[in-house]
Amino acid sequence: MQNPARQFFDDLITIEENEAFSLVEKVVRQRISLERCCKFLTKEDGLTFSNLFGRLEYLCNKKQLNKRQKSRLHEFRIFANKVVGQRLNPGTEEYYRGLKILAESYGLFFGVEIPAEVSLLYATHNHGEEVKGSYHVNPSGFRAMLLKMDTENHELLVQPDVPGGSSPLVILYDLENVNHELTPSVELMQPGQQLQLLETHRNDDGKVVAGLIVLEPDYLLDVTSVAKCFQNIQGRKIRAFELFFVGRSETRKLSKAIHKGNVANLFFDELLNERPGAEKKFRSVLMDSFRFFPLPYTSLDGINRAYFDELEQQFVNLRRVVDSDFLKGDHQPIDRQKSNLEVSLMSPEVGLQGRMDLFDETASESGNYQSKIIELKSGRLPFPAQDPSVVAEDHAAQVRMYNLMAQRVLGYDPKKIFNAVLYSASPNSGEALRYVSHFKSFEREILNVRNQIVAWEYRFAADKEPFLFCEEFVRNLDVKKYGLNVGDKRFSWFFNKFLDFKHLILERITPLERAYFFSFVSFISREKILSKVGDGEYTKGLSALWNKTDLTDEDAFNELRNLTITENHADTESASIRLQRPATGDKFINFRRGDICVLYPHVNEKSLATQHRVLKCSIESLSNEEVSVRLRQKQSSLDYFKDFSSWVLEHDSLDNNFEQMHAGLFEFLKLPESRRQLLLGLIPPRTSGGEVKELVAEDSGYLEESRNEQNRVLSEALNAKDYYLLVGPPGTGKTNLFLKRLVENLVQETALNVLLVSYTNRAVDEMCSSVRDLVSDRMIRIGSSLGCDRAHEDLLLDRQIASLSNRKEIRKLIEDTGLFAGTLSSVLGKNELFELKQFDVVIVDEASQILEPNIIHLLGRVKKFVLIGDERQLPAVVTQSPEESVVKDEKLNSIGLFDRRNSYFERLLYLCKKNNRDDAWGELTFQGRMHPDLSGFANKFFYNNKLRTAALPHQSGQLVADGFVAGTQLSSLIASHRMVFIPSAFAMRDISEKYNPLEAAIISKLLQELVTIHGLKSDEEIVERVGIITPYRNQIAAIRNQLERDGFSCFDSIQTDTVERYQGSQKDFILVSFCMNKSSQLDFLVQNRVKIEDRSRDRMVPVEVDRKLNVMLTRARKQIILTGNEAVLGYDSIYGTLIEDIRANGGYFQKGGKAIVED
Repeated sequence: MQNPARQFFDDLITIEENEAFSLVEKVVRQRISLERCCKFLTKEDGLTFSNLFGRLEYLCNKKQLNKRQKSRLHEFRIFANKVVGQRLNPGTEEYYRGLKILAESYGLFFGVEIPAEVSLLYATHNHGEEVKGSYHVNPSGFRAMLLKMDTENHELLVQPDVPGGSSPLVILYDLENVNHELTPSVELMQPGQQLQLLETHRNDDGKVVAGLIVLEPDYLLDVTSVAKCFQNIQGRKIRAFELFFVGRSETRKLSKAIHKGNVANLFFDELLNERPGAEKKFRSVLMDSFRFFPLPYTSLDGINRAYFDELEQQFVNLRRVVDSDFLKGDHQPIDRQKSNLEVSLMSPEVGLQGRMDLFDETASESGNYQSKIIELKSGRLPFPAQDPSVVAEDHAAQVRMYNLMAQRVLGYDPKKIFNAVLYSASPNSGEALRYVSHFKSFEREILNVRNQIVAWEYRFAADKEPFLFCEEFVRNLDVKKYGLNVGDKRFSWFFNKFLDFKHLILERITPLERAYFFSFVSFISREKILSKVGDGEYTKGLSALWNKTDLTDEDAFNELRNLTITENHADTESASIRLQRPATGDKFINFRRGDICVLYPHVNEKSLATQHRVLKCSIESLSNEEVSVRLRQKQSSLDYFKDFSSWVLEHDSLDNNFEQMHAGLFEFLKLPESRRQLLLGLIPPRTSGGEVKELVAEDSGYLEESRNEQNRVLSEALNAKDYYLLVGPPGTGKTNLFLKRLVENLVQETALNVLLVSYTNRAVDEMCSSVRDLVSDRMIRIGSSLGCDRAHEDLLLDRQIASLSNRKEIRKLIEDTGLFAGTLSSVLGKNELFELKQFDVVIVDEASQILEPNIIHLLGRVKKFVLIGDERQLPAVVTQSPEESVVKDEKLNSIGLFDRRNSYFERLLYLCKKNNRDDAWGELTFQGRMHPDLSGFANKFFYNNKLRTAALPHQSGQLVADGFVAGTQLSSLIASHRMVFIPSAFAMRDISEKYNPLEAAIISKLLQELVTIHGLKSDEEIVERVGIITPYRNQIAAIRNQLERDGFSCFDSIQTDTVERYQGSQKDFILVSFCMNKSSQLDFLVQNRVKIEDRSRDRMVPVEVDRKLNVMLTRARKQIILTGNEAVLGYDSIYGTLIEDIRANGGYFQKGGKAIVED
């Protein structure tokens, strides 16, 4: 077996010998090789690294490299980062020095001698002088990795991540009046974690003092979530980080207080956007709020005259503040024409992000302030209410965090920012706007709480069975540590938060349920971390917005630069902006309509979102020429836009899904015991039994066996009292046959309220298309117009209530409608809907793509559920590795929980099969999509030969029209075989890259052949009938570029995408570019390969299924043509078998792809 080090030495040889590479390209490839090596050597360690610095430092310590060796590697990393990120032009000496450093490092990493052919590459070249490791501490601060902690002497040993390299430094903490407030969080930090050290200086002894220490600064916490940890209870100031986690257990219900806050914010926005001569009146603005918040107004109790009087008082108070108080005092003026609402900032220096209610960048007339931050609060006045100078602790903390970010992002002097909380409940002039003082100690307290939250989130993420970190956290919940008297009833609400949480986890639930809960807490925390800082391999997460040197290929397509504004309606109700894309550059990007994004100024190519105010938005439309976005908030001023001529659009991410999952777990734990047992699978579901109903008639046109199968599973689903699972393999009609007929029976034969749910908007659109005619369009779609097919926008709740004028009419609409549909996220985001409507049945399509904690609480809210899916197709998108998500706890294994990446559908299906609960599940086996020649491989290897052909015309007809005469060997092969493989190469390629120009050219040639052979007469027909699948964004771009060069005017319209995006789609003809250039890439290709337990007679037998390959092979109705590097694919048993199977059936093109391109 080849030594794994050889592939990395080969990288260096390839880079050196390729004369087409410039020095810049060579250094970039050297860095790619180093990062690939580091990933290879750490992939089994179960750790997350947000960048190469952290991974490299960890690996050097793991392999026990000495100080000089480690320093030289960091020297190369920093130099290569400058080449990648700062466009530095390297010299020959620097390149060969890097080559030598990497060769020696690879030898040390793998414990092998450097091959002679590698050492000869640099032996005769000058390598330059070694860079000395010295670092003059930057007062503004620096990044570092924690190496060691000395709690006795209050010292941290860190490795700075600085230009030129540096020896480790000693950082002092727990210094009175300097950083002692940070001590509790500092002593939670672990070696290997990254720190941001701010306000630093050296002491005379060479040790470094840091005024602020931020743990894992790329992990941005939302300001409001941190602020909730600050309380003033009857005069006692509390800073309890535990409230961040305990708050997850509280049922998220809409209250009058929350609703009042939303309405007050709308009042504030309307008053600030008021134009001269167009005064806003309470009545009209109140009606606007009704249109914005119809469900809350309808679902809440106590919406009466007294409540509207409270709202009117809020409006009057805000009017006084905006018209009068904003123009008084040392801070004035706060100019409504120049202020902006909902201004967002992100700071990876202090690890925070947030959105200010109002930000005014105009200086005060006094000259004492450069800008103003105002945060609106509509609740009761802080204790004591009679003191107009008091600001609630959580409100003060929130404003101070905005100040912290404005310092770091916008460069303001913290004392030159006017910080205030606006209490709209205050009726007295001069008492609503309350100043928040600047205290450095308060900033340290804030960051201490923020660090403690992050430290515990990382501990939860690293937790393994028996989940000692999770248990430690719960058992150590103790309000006494905050100096409170447990017997004092004034603090009872605070005590109860802790005690209820502790009682629920440790006493109310069973040991199995506790293990279940802890297991998923760890899983969700790990996934959340990866969404923020990335895995250092496939994505950078949100940190891709500022960590540009470590961008992966996937991240590189997640930004649009050099955009120019052509239409700006940001100050109107539409809050929309149209931007023109640059004429040059790659047209392929990883954006879709409805994507959430950030928009910020493009000053130069180094512009980052963390250097500017960012505008949160969603994409309304997108083309090769322009993009249109809708801002989350209407802007009162367009001045900000006038200062910049160019803009950047990048992907944003939200924590909502993770918080929904955490809240869902707690909601599940609070269900009655019998319901929890049912959902866990501990007790069997009930059924009414009964005969098979004739729901699909004899004259329906289906084969008799197929019709009998449909009638059986439909009858079982209708007879089920608790739940039913339907397995729907590709092309078996799980939506258009089963779901449609099931809904038809429920709405026509019963008065039950039915909710249709799926994970994606595309799947919800498909469900709406299938069932809306059954109810004469009398159904409601939950969601946004941006995520909905335009053909179904009329079903949206917002559209249907637009013409209604009061709560009674809305309530009647919801009560009279028996069928609802929406994505899981949009449905769970409308908790008030469940206050108005009790659903009897929920039908979940694509259930195998939904993680268990995402859905289990929704299923607990309904009487009966039907889950439709296929565990052999692609599961939910999960970033963490199989090793990290595996479950070894025997108690959890006993309920079918082996891998937390799998869906609830899959776990419950396993239990039904294992425990012979045959009335609770069924399977469709007649597929009407693929010709038998196409379904054969997937059927044999993934479905145990269960699939049968539905005998539709295209499944038995000939491949090409009569009279076609092939002019070439390739044409003859394509015209006579439905499954074709064309080897793009017969040997390993030189270096791993996520694109393959040869395969892109092959795909283009094959498309030309398909057009000729099958007589595709127009662009529309090509787009409708042909699809292209490839695993990487780089290769998608390469294929589209090749199609454009070869004259295909539909190059940007033909669906060229990853297999994940193709799930649920089908085309007559599918072209596949595997783009596998190195054997190491197979890890990515086969990451969705699993062993699925299937019942064989009286026992469960594991079957290996490659989910990604299964989906790929089952998208084509008539023909699939694959191209890939046979030497690489042949390393894998399943792909090797696939190629051999095609070869045995005569579909293998012996000449190879190069011959096609050169012909």
